[in-house]
Amino acid sequence: MALRIVITTIIIAISLFLTTTVLPDSMGVSENVSIIVFTVIVAIVFKLSKNSTAVNWASLLLSVPLFMVLVMFIY
Repeated sequence: MALRIVITTIIIAISLFLTTTVLPDSMGVSENVSIIVFTVIVAIVFKLSKNSTAVNWASLLLSVPLFMVLVMFIY
């Protein structure tokens, strides 16, 4: 269960980083489109994974601090 949380958290944090910083800045995609892309990625990850609701919520809560760490180290 802990491994599922870690894997899902890393996937969500990296996709959040890519859709909020890389897509709008480097590729010229609007912020609204990047929000939709992030939502679709998270929905696909949650649908494909056989995690329970608690694992999904824990992954979402842990991905935000990991995203902040990624932003601080890269920028």
